[in-house]
Amino acid sequence: MGNQVQYEDLWLKQLAEGNEGAYRHLFDTYYPSLVMFATKYLQDMNLAEDLVQDVIYDLWSQRQHLSAVSSLKGWLFVAVRNRCLNHLEHVRVEQKYVQQNEVAKTDFFLQQLIEEEVYMALKQAIDKLPLKIRQVYYGVLAGKTNAEIAESLGMTEEAVKAYRKRGKKMLRLYLNDLLGLFLLIL
Repeated sequence: MGNQVQYEDLWLKQLAEGNEGAYRHLFDTYYPSLVMFATKYLQDMNLAEDLVQDVIYDLWSQRQHLSAVSSLKGWLFVAVRNRCLNHLEHVRVEQKYVQQNEVAKTDFFLQQLIEEEVYMALKQAIDKLPLKIRQVYYGVLAGKTNAEIAESLGMTEEAVKAYRKRGKKMLRLYLNDLLGLFLLIL
């Protein structure tokens, strides 16, 4: 046991100094078992191999800090486990985002479809109104104020309000069946 500890201490020192033979020994010694360990988390050997290579490369890149490592084997397995868990969490968050995005796209499409159907039904109902009321409601659809509608049709604002009130009653009758249908759909 004492020789093993001395050997590992020497090995860590050689790694910290940048000895490529020590790095190769590290890779040959731990890579296969780390890949099998990561595969148990990830269920994907290719991904596990990439992840383990990244961990070993990171260790090599940060080798000057190896003096703080008391057990290289323990450090490697903890690093691989943490990298696996981070990857799995990233995948989970990504999948959740994709699902939410798909639901949002579907909801947006349905909302646009319903709005278009309501607009078309309203336009068809307005087309059934008497001429003056129809003209007032086309002005309303165009976003004009009562004053603007009155000016463009050559009537008073009170007349526009009266036509809107009569038209509203008529539209309710025309659209009553459609309202029930839309409530059923929603």
